[in-house]
Amino acid sequence: MVPESMGAEERLHSLGEGLLVKGSVNEVPVIFTTDTGASITTISAEVYHMILEGSKPG
Repeated sequence: MVPESMGAEERLHSLGEGLLVKGSVNEVPVIFTTDTGASITTISAEVYHMILEGSKPG
C-alpha cells in the first residue's frame, strides 16, 4: 500500500510493475493502470467523492 501523504509523482514510482499513466478524471488527478483488454474503467470511491457534484458520472 502506498501512503496517501505521497505526491502523485512519488506514488507513480512506488507502485511497481505495470504500465502506469498519469491523468485525471473530471480534473481529479489519478494514476491509471493500463489494460488494453479491459472493457470498462473503474475508479476508487475516494476519487469518485473528490469529483464535484455537478460533474459526477451517473
